[in-house]
Amino acid sequence: DDDETFLETSMETLKSLGLIVDVARSGKEACKKIKDNDYKIAIIDLKMPDMDGLETIDAIRKDIKSDILILLTSAYAWADVEEKASWKTPVPDVGGITSAMLCKNVIRACKIQNGIK
Repeated sequence: DDDETFLETSMETLKSLGLIVDVARSGKEACKKIKDNDYKIAIIDLKMPDMDGLETIDAIRKDIKSDILILLTSAYAWADVEEKASWKTPVPDVGGITSAMLCKNVIRACKIQNGIK
């Protein structure tokens, strides 16, 4: 994400859950970090400089790591996101991501990845 406030809040929230957190401020930076590290989950913003979130997801899936769990976030209308991302896992119908929603989705994603219901 390129929004410093959201990055800081999200980072602190996820760290409070005991997670190890790294950040990237652009799609290209995210791709490089994912290529160089063994991340389990990536939280990608829809609107970023250089590559948008969907382009970043495409690059990650096709060229870097197809099995990483990706959560797409946006403060924009989800209808546009769902249409553009129809080739991916459906996006929840929400009007943005709050810290509480982020925590809930990260926990849910971790459970899914580890086969816990």
